[in-house]
Amino acid sequence: MPSRHRFTKSIILRFVTILLIIMIVPFVILLLITISETQKAERDRATEFLTSNLKIISSTTDNLLSSIETGQTELLLNTSFTKAVTNLQPYSERVEYPDFKAVQAIKRSIRGAAIKNDAIETVYLYCVEADRLFISSINWDPAYNQISLEGSGWVQSYENNTQNYPWSITSALESGKAILSCYRIIEQYQQPLTGLLSINVAPDVVLGTINKAELGAGSMAFVTDAYGNLLHDSAADAGVVACVAGNLPPASTSGTFDVSYNGESIFAAYLYSEYSGFTYVAFSPLSQIQSATARVSNLTVWYVVESILVLIICILLVYYFFFRPIRSLANGMQRFEKGDFSVKMPAERSDEIGLINRQFNEMTTNIDTLIKENYVNELAKRDIQLKSTQNQINEHFLYNTLDSIHWLAKQYNAKGIGAMINALANFYRASLSNGRDYITIGEVADMIGDYLYLQRIRFGDALRYTVDFDHDLSGISIPKHLFLPLVENAIGHGINGKADGKVSVSLKRMGGSMRFSVSDNGQGIPAHRLKEIYAHLAAQDINTEDSFALRNINTQLELYFGNSEGIQIRTGPEAGTTMWFDIPIEEGGAHND
Repeated sequence: MPSRHRFTKSIILRFVTILLIIMIVPFVILLLITISETQKAERDRATEFLTSNLKIISSTTDNLLSSIETGQTELLLNTSFTKAVTNLQPYSERVEYPDFKAVQAIKRSIRGAAIKNDAIETVYLYCVEADRLFISSINWDPAYNQISLEGSGWVQSYENNTQNYPWSITSALESGKAILSCYRIIEQYQQPLTGLLSINVAPDVVLGTINKAELGAGSMAFVTDAYGNLLHDSAADAGVVACVAGNLPPASTSGTFDVSYNGESIFAAYLYSEYSGFTYVAFSPLSQIQSATARVSNLTVWYVVESILVLIICILLVYYFFFRPIRSLANGMQRFEKGDFSVKMPAERSDEIGLINRQFNEMTTNIDTLIKENYVNELAKRDIQLKSTQNQINEHFLYNTLDSIHWLAKQYNAKGIGAMINALANFYRASLSNGRDYITIGEVADMIGDYLYLQRIRFGDALRYTVDFDHDLSGISIPKHLFLPLVENAIGHGINGKADGKVSVSLKRMGGSMRFSVSDNGQGIPAHRLKEIYAHLAAQDINTEDSFALRNINTQLELYFGNSEGIQIRTGPEAGTTMWFDIPIEEGGAHND
């Protein structure tokens, strides 16, 4: 069997696959579901947390800016202030005293407005017709008019405010730093624009509110107006702020989104203020928000590593205690299949595998024994067939010769010789039986009777005999060479040399079998010789001449009838000898023709 095929069909591979499915797959599925649900729960929690803080920041900031805007309205309702702004002349055309009074009124008003709220940093007033600029934090100085408004962020923010939001993020005229400005125009009825007024709030007011909010470790926040102007803490990474701001969706109430910056995922939440037009944004690295997911992932890695280690240990244990002995048994079976019947498996184990190995060893031993016995029996059968063929040839020749002598004796009127020759011819005719291996019991009885008649003529009064066969067995066919050797043995060994020898032959039914027995009244068999006979009968070597006839009978009984008991012997000193064997009548034994 190719090694690859053996590997794909191996038990250990199937076991490992089952372990992987049982231990890893369900956990991975559960893990994926858990991670997904954990991420969703963490995002929901982070969204709720950041949004609630943004609402606090937006509410606080909007309330503050709204109160400041109210103060600006009070300033515009001051008629002396608006009259001074309207009557102000260009600096080059001024009349000193009236101009002085107007300038003082303007400065008093904007300074008074600036100090009403600590959040106000400055108040700007630009008188359009007079082309003159006033800043609450700067006293009058001719050099003050050197501040140019052309291209300034303050003017551009006003010009860009097409949606009329009250507040914009712009830059201070005197320093260029970021400020929050609320613009109002000053105009008279049916008159062109007279002045542009803005109350300016320092960014620290909004950033302070943001910094007071507990956004969590690693989280930052910033503000952007409707025109993309940003306001953020100096500690925040400007690149990250710009990246998040650049991915803000169009103005809407609130929401969240993810953005990637330098390979790091950023989670952002935003809240839009309808009052100011500002969008408040809080963001945090996604790794900070999904810390629980990271812990779950780390635990998963440890579980997978632990599972793999446990799996390896299980595989080694299974290989050592199960797969290796099973593979050894499979190899032994392959060797046995190829004809190596000497293979034996270790049988020391007391578990099921040890039991299988012991049963395998017993099976190989039994099969080896059966094969050897079958081989020996085949050799014995062939030897018997060969000798039988030789005997048939000799008997055929002898029968024809005796038949010729019988007719010759009758021709010369020698009746005694003729009867003897006729008995001998009948004997050999039954023995030859036209080449048949089976003859009837009736024919066996006649053959034994003729044989004993001839021996009676030979021994005279020294031999007496009886033949007693059950007549109802006469039609049963049996192998023809089973019976005569015991009769020959009784005459040749039992009563040899005895003056009043007697041989009794019987064949009687014994239940489901029949018993053939031969008895003599001879000297009996000595104990040591009886032991030798039984030893020869049990021997496997069929070529030895000692007790050949008896062993031949035992072999035929085994081959034809499965009779493992064979010939039985009863003897004693001066008590004669009886030999017998049993033959089953039905089911593969002797049978009726």
